Amino acid sequence: MSYFKKGYSIWLFSDSQIFRKIQIINNFLSFFNLSKKFQIHLTIHGHINKNLFIRNFKNIKNFKIRIKKLKYKKDFFMNSYLEVSKNKNIKNLYFRFNKIKTRNYNFSPHISIVYSNNKYIRPFIKLFSIIFKIENNECVINKLSIIKFDETNFKWKVLKTYTLKS
Repeated sequence: MSYFKKGYSIWLFSDSQIFRKIQIINNFLSFFNLSKKFQIHLTIHGHINKNLFIRNFKNIKNFKIRIKKLKYKKDFFMNSYLEVSKNKNIKNLYFRFNKIKTRNYNFSPHISIVYSNNKYIRPFIKLFSIIFKIENNECVINKLSIIKFDETNFKWKVLKTYTLKS
């Protein structure tokens, strides 16, 4: 794999019902060891300089996102994920984060549902997505966390969480 295994990342969260439903899917699949368990989040940029972030990004406002559709990829961290529309707010955040990056990161806003190489769990995820109606939805992103990650050992630690202003 061609990514850094350790570093700092930004995870964006929503207190919305839709994020809670996606978390239920992840919890269920991780209970049966079909996925690593993690807190459901929106990913915009994966590798940032933590100190530059803390100094420069304290006044980010909450914003609405549009969850488009369920997609699949041959990638451990994006095996099954929800594509998110690239609206103005997400684009602005990506370009701000890109100024403090520690490596290049493709602009592909998404919400991962599982971390797994198991392609056989996809029908379960599709079924859950239909039952919970998670595709074609909107919600408000209202929290942002700086995450220290160690993907070699599948560990993610929240270092600081900011509540985004209205």
